[in-house]
Amino acid sequence: MPGPLHSPSPETVGTAASARMFRALLVFLYLLVVLFGCRTALLPERQRVDWIFSGTFGVTFAGICIFHARANGKRFVHAAQWLTVFLWPVIVPVYFTWARGFRGLGLVLLHLVLLVLLWLLVCATALLTSIAVGGSFL
Repeated sequence: MPGPLHSPSPETVGTAASARMFRALLVFLYLLVVLFGCRTALLPERQRVDWIFSGTFGVTFAGICIFHARANGKRFVHAAQWLTVFLWPVIVPVYFTWARGFRGLGLVLLHLVLLVLLWLLVCATALLTSIAVGGSFL
């Protein structure tokens, strides 16, 4: 008889931990977009740090797919995990369409719109702040 004194099953713990990690990576993705927006507004030319952003975006999107699959009992093949790091713009929508149907594709498109709007807002805010203080950041 499960109760408050009994420990949860390992499957439940793994699923709950994977769901928490999925949400944490999603929050991290939004924070990464904020940082990238600041970099874009304040340093408009391509910088060496762009390689770091590219890699971090790839690893973050791969982690989002991996932990979403674990949280929902789906199998995400190891080879696809590595490919996601490099081909995330293609694999992420395909994965979520496979995992959740058209609702998954809709969620990907919703987050895409929200991420782009956040990026534009941060770019505009950083640029206007830079101009207001006399362009000392540029």
